[in-house]
Amino acid sequence: MTTLPRPCGVSPSAATFRRVLAAVDIATGKLRWYHQMVPHNVWDYDPASPPVIMTVLQDGRPVPVVAEAGKTGWVYIFDRRSGRQLRRSDPFVPLEHNFPAPTREGVRAAPSARGGSNWAAAAFSPKTGALYVLGSYFPMRFKLDSAAGALADEKSRRTGGFTGRHAAGYFEEFENDGRFGTVTAIDVALNRLTIRTSHGNDFLIQVGAGTSVTRNGSAATLASFQINDSADATIDSNGLTRTLVARG
Repeated sequence: MTTLPRPCGVSPSAATFRRVLAAVDIATGKLRWYHQMVPHNVWDYDPASPPVIMTVLQDGRPVPVVAEAGKTGWVYIFDRRSGRQLRRSDPFVPLEHNFPAPTREGVRAAPSARGGSNWAAAAFSPKTGALYVLGSYFPMRFKLDSAAGALADEKSRRTGGFTGRHAAGYFEEFENDGRFGTVTAIDVALNRLTIRTSHGNDFLIQVGAGTSVTRNGSAATLASFQINDSADATIDSNGLTRTLVARG
């Protein structure tokens, strides 16, 4: 994946290799394929969560795929041989004015740069056929950055590039935003959410959290994940029951 810094302003260029999922031939070092989930990305929706490799049934045949849980609130699933996008999941966090244009007052939007699936790793269980995704509903306001827009305009005039006006923006937090964390099980073959639970601010998924699935674990425990620096939780077969386990 590439996660280059957020561009300053809206440009007519899609910046081809900015924030993409890519496959490289390890024998030759040559690029096999790449896919850009969010062209013209001015919302900091880079693919931060590690991609997950798995095999799923498609029309009765096993297909090698790779999945990426995005800050956008969707899981993207690709044929890892060709890079062709096979499907996109239903949202695993609530969406609100996603991909907004910036305003002086700010547009409330979710996911924000800190919402969706950030650095937390997802995990796939061959036993259940589900991809377990940690997410955050974290609304923020997308505001107009007039100074950055003016700088981009001046740079374009000097370089003879884009001749329009740059509408640069940034996300800003606000009080009582109603943020919460989510845990979602996504049936990869059927492309549907099978289970989703939402929890309060104390359950907000932290940077560095992740999900793991054990092959020989007990039948009652499907996956486990880190909530914050001091507690873990488990997903059980009754449907994502929250079980906090304090750590040292």
